[in-house]
Amino acid sequence: MILNERQYGITKTKIKEFEQAQAKLINSPVPENRNEQLRHKAYLDTINNQLEVLRREIQEYEELKKGDIKIRNRNRA
Repeated sequence: MILNERQYGITKTKIKEFEQAQAKLINSPVPENRNEQLRHKAYLDTINNQLEVLRREIQEYEELKKGDIKIRNRNRA
């Protein structure tokens, strides 16, 4: 979870990096070899999953900043 502006900025940068890697992979030719095809798909799936996680964290942080969600104190009984 993103808790401050520094982490927010880093996460935004990482999203851009993953989007660039995603575009590069999408635009690269799909390998002919079955094993390489599976590897290509696995890389793309991994990038897509990571982008989903990072985007969700950005959304949660932005909601937190607006006061739309609250953080529960885990130390309370």
